[in-house]
Amino acid sequence: MAFGKRAAVGAVLAFFAAGTAQAAAFDFAFTTPSITDQSSYTFTASGGGLSVDVTGSYYNAPGAAGSPFSGYGSIDVENNIYGLISCNPSEEVTYYNYTYCPIPEHAIDSIDGYEAMIFDFGSNVVDLTSVVLGWISDGGYYDLFVGSSLADATYVGNTYDGPVLPQTGSVFIIGTSAINTGECDQQQIYSYYLTCYCDETLNPAIKIAGMSVDTHTPEVPLPATGLILLGGLGGLGALKRRRKG
Repeated sequence: MAFGKRAAVGAVLAFFAAGTAQAAAFDFAFTTPSITDQSSYTFTASGGGLSVDVTGSYYNAPGAAGSPFSGYGSIDVENNIYGLISCNPSEEVTYYNYTYCPIPEHAIDSIDGYEAMIFDFGSNVVDLTSVVLGWISDGGYYDLFVGSSLADATYVGNTYDGPVLPQTGSVFIIGTSAINTGECDQQQIYSYYLTCYCDETLNPAIKIAGMSVDTHTPEVPLPATGLILLGGLGGLGALKRRRKG
């Protein structure tokens, strides 16, 4: 009888363990210059084990949280010591029939069109936990799309550098679009023929130094068999106490 009870307890614990699998964490660093004017590029996590394909795109101004990503055209993918950047035709320089982007001068920005980087993990579903920016301008706000939907965050999807609310998916899109802050500080006050006015519009620009993701492990409900085993163990315990009484 003791062996049977131990076996039943072991089976129940195995069911619980299956429902609480540990997620694996992966960090991606984009600060080692390695790509120039590529339509797409595959990065591998530090230590290996997971890869992400990155492509660039223009997109239209997003609406409220939940609105779809409306992309068009393509932007070359590059990186430098500050992180992942983009290169559009207005930033390219031609030298002796060689066209390139001057390394420090460009970013994922919202000046000549709204620019975005698309991170595709393929068939892997992950939890995005952090986005690290190596360089920012105009506040460093960015739009975060999960799949093709704008996430719910500050400034209609624009969030800050660092940890983000865990977002689950296999495709994430990070872009910059002009935003109206509704505020006016000294840096935004301009003078034109002795007349001062305030520009409340920001045109954020960013360089993405890295991101962190966890493998997504949805909670598995305890199977009905496990509940039956628990009930059986409870019944055995009650019967034993009754006999002793």
